[in-house]
Amino acid sequence: MSTRTHILVTVLLLLALAIGGVEYWYYHDPLRQKMASLTEMQEQSDKAEAEDRVTLAALERQLGPDHPDTLATRYKLAEALQKQGDAVAAKEAHRAQMEPDHHYCIPGPEDLAVQRKVQGKYAKAEVEYRAVLAARERVLGPEHPDTSRSHYDLALCLRKQSKLEEAKREATAAYAGWRKSLGDGDSCTRDALGLLYKMEGWK
Repeated sequence: MSTRTHILVTVLLLLALAIGGVEYWYYHDPLRQKMASLTEMQEQSDKAEAEDRVTLAALERQLGPDHPDTLATRYKLAEALQKQGDAVAAKEAHRAQMEPDHHYCIPGPEDLAVQRKVQGKYAKAEVEYRAVLAARERVLGPEHPDTSRSHYDLALCLRKQSKLEEAKREATAAYAGWRKSLGDGDSCTRDALGLLYKMEGWK
């Protein structure tokens, strides 16, 4: 093999290794993998929302708005909407890690659009959580454990929207309801109390 041929082969091998390394990094980069996972989760939540809305409409017509199956589907819809908001927020956080130079102290139009999308999903989830809460209060009564669960889930959703005063009221209602129906030692009661600690900044 001539010297020129040897150099050419060496260069081609190094180039192949370099390209392979770039491809390996692209497909095995942790942040990029996490972004793909979050995108998949968001797509699944979008699909779940669409399916739950169709099911909910049918159940409301056939069984009525207060039927347990209708409420369970509405609850699933609220969860799907909240997960969509979580996924969008998480994707934006990871995008900021992947593209730190594109994020400045003053939010740009794209940042504001993402924030509106996140808050829009949480706002829709809040509507569904409130509907479930109202129905459970009518059907089960204000002190039923499931009603307290609705107060608690609504509190979490409100907290994500920075509606802290409303969130505290719902968390307080959940804590009082669970404490009366389940007792101080129950995990649900402790969860509600822990949420209040977080929001009040108690030690």
